[in-house]
Amino acid sequence: MKLRGISAACFIFVCLLGSYGALGRGKQVPLASTCSSPKRIAVIGAGAAGTSFAYSLGRSKVQDDVSITILEASLRVGGRAMAWEYNGISVELGASIFLKENQILYNATREFNLTFEAERSVRGGRPPWGVWAGDGFAFQASKSSSATLARMFWRYGLAPVKTARLARKAADDFAHGAYGTTTDIKRVQDLVRSWGLAEVVGEPADKFFKERDIKELFTDEIIQAATRVNYAQDINAIDSLGALICMAAANGETVRVEGGNQQIFEHFVAKSGAALRLNSSVLEVQRVQGHADSAYKVTTADGQTSTFDAVVIAVPWKHEPFILLENFAKVPRPIEYVHLHVTLIANLTASPAYFGTTDPPVQILTKPHPNTPFLSLSWLSDNTIKIFSLQRMSDKVLAEIFKDFSPANVFRHSWDSYPLLKPDYLSKESYVQLDEGAWHLNGFEGVFSTMESQAAVGRAVARVAELWVEEQRETSDCYGSRSLG
Repeated sequence: MKLRGISAACFIFVCLLGSYGALGRGKQVPLASTCSSPKRIAVIGAGAAGTSFAYSLGRSKVQDDVSITILEASLRVGGRAMAWEYNGISVELGASIFLKENQILYNATREFNLTFEAERSVRGGRPPWGVWAGDGFAFQASKSSSATLARMFWRYGLAPVKTARLARKAADDFAHGAYGTTTDIKRVQDLVRSWGLAEVVGEPADKFFKERDIKELFTDEIIQAATRVNYAQDINAIDSLGALICMAAANGETVRVEGGNQQIFEHFVAKSGAALRLNSSVLEVQRVQGHADSAYKVTTADGQTSTFDAVVIAVPWKHEPFILLENFAKVPRPIEYVHLHVTLIANLTASPAYFGTTDPPVQILTKPHPNTPFLSLSWLSDNTIKIFSLQRMSDKVLAEIFKDFSPANVFRHSWDSYPLLKPDYLSKESYVQLDEGAWHLNGFEGVFSTMESQAAVGRAVARVAELWVEEQRETSDCYGSRSLG
């Protein structure tokens, strides 16, 4: 008798050899042992953090010991990285750009053969950007970078150089820590410390820059314009680190993926080996009490309940969380999010009565003013405009800003886009590890939030989960038989 080319005697010998380690200890181990079953891990959320976790763990040395399932409430992967086809071009509604020095994202684009979007040009001799003060432009850049620098030095002195150095140091410290191998991250505070960011976090940004002799006019106009377009927050409300991250982006080489940055995270899922369940909104996660090992029951909106050995929560945790957690040792700390309005308009020209010209800067940033209804207004191409605002841009307001306005040209979208980066966020504990085999990835967003930082958190926690899987494997009764196989 043959069993797929192997003799029955040989087959029996292999089975006995596989059980030798346990038999030598005087224990009988069933052939269907627990360590032959991979650890089932649920990842709730398919944004930057969740997909990075799945990708990192799914390609680690324990990849054969895990079975990952990603549960995503929406019908798409990418979280707040979302591109929308409008007026013949792909428009990022959320996470628009990243830096070439962002190792995780940039290296992923090279691995997955993704191309970067070419710089779009806008006709005419318009300034590339300016800061609108409500009744005029406080500053306008020149098409010549050297002329822009000269204007900045004339108006702000050495503030641009000193700020760039502070932002550069914060970015370098983040890179040195975030791309390391630390696994001591039970709290967000542990990440901040191990990533070398403790000295530049926890202070209102305006106070931080004032203490470092940055000219207040530069802080009020340029740094604040950056915090408003990137995080929809004013300089006196945002944390110092958030402002530094904005300035690091302003001084670095930024890119975006042609067709949408979400493709990076789609590839993370595809290469992770994980099972992806879209349209699977999680309502409840219950830790099973009295279980020898960690076990979690996850219930989705369609009424299905599945049991997992570990769970990773990779979604924003708001003050009214939509997931009920039961029997957890710790719970995530809630974070407030900015509700942002994105408005897209096609084929319109600026009203000369509003900006004083029909050819205003291509990108209009702002400082706070009661007469300014938007945070930023940008021409993405000759005939496509994107506006960020904290309130809905009404047809009446749009008609004041643009000539020949028609409601038929407008696309509107609103969502909770950015976390509020409050200076006192770290004054209270914010947990990453919620229990044995349970982690929350989005707590770091209260410190600062980018695609790269969330991908870095996902990768860091994947290393922690890798160690957890190894420990679970080593303590199982059949570990000896596995090691001899």
